[in-house]
Amino acid sequence: PYKGFEVSILHKLVLRKLPIKSISYVHSIKELKKMVNAKKIACILRPPRLSTIFSIATQGYLLPQKSTYFYPKVLSGLMVRRFEK
Repeated sequence: PYKGFEVSILHKLVLRKLPIKSISYVHSIKELKKMVNAKKIACILRPPRLSTIFSIATQGYLLPQKSTYFYPKVLSGLMVRRFEK
């Protein structure tokens, strides 16, 4: 289920092979440019499709760090989704 899931590819094929001490996550191109200007590695990923996240999660797999971080955040209690079996 991870085939083509960009954040999994980044974590498994790129980040594991680099001598990285810490990872920072940013949410805007402006923040990304600051990282590049500071000579840090920066990656831009497309947002994952909800269908991909649901497919992976319903099969019992854990998703990579920050792959379910959606920005901007919806205020708690404003969004309710009903799931049916």
